[in-house]
Amino acid sequence: MLGLQECKTAAEVIENVKAVRDRVKRWAPPPRKVEIVQPEPVAEAIPVVVVPPVAVAPKVIPVDNFVAPQEPQQHCPTIAAIITAVCRRYDVPKIDIASNRRTNKIAFPRQIIMYLARTYTLHSLPFIGQRLGGRDHTTVMHGVRKIAHQRKSDPELDALLSELCEQLGTFVQVGEVAARVVENLEQQRADDPQAD
Repeated sequence: MLGLQECKTAAEVIENVKAVRDRVKRWAPPPRKVEIVQPEPVAEAIPVVVVPPVAVAPKVIPVDNFVAPQEPQQHCPTIAAIITAVCRRYDVPKIDIASNRRTNKIAFPRQIIMYLARTYTLHSLPFIGQRLGGRDHTTVMHGVRKIAHQRKSDPELDALLSELCEQLGTFVQVGEVAARVVENLEQQRADDPQAD
């Protein structure tokens, strides 16, 4: 290796270290010389050509193509509107929805809010959980799955959720609207292949 030897005194250690340093210096490449070059002065200014930007008209996609004309106006409710509607329906204070209480009187409406928010808005699970008292996204997933499963087997719950959706003004799930928009865009691309 570097030639370190076993030493008995401090003087031997110092000599050994000096010898190793000398060997390492011989292995190291010589230091580079850095030359500082002064830039040459410019005799005259270089003319600059300014090209005006070219205006390109964006392709306008009519809004009518996204939603069929025979359907009613559709929109996504806010989480606040969902919380208000569910709290009014179940006579639960809004502050209890965000609290840590887990009684069935509060937990069930909270899970309905989770289901409606996930189904009818574009918000993520963590965002929905944050709005409901800082709950984890897995808690929101559990609530959504539970209500979705109960909705299939319980006609009363299905009617209640339909009634809440009518109150909120939602007629179509967000996923269905997004699928319809994608279909319309694909149809437009198929009709006009030069658009891309």
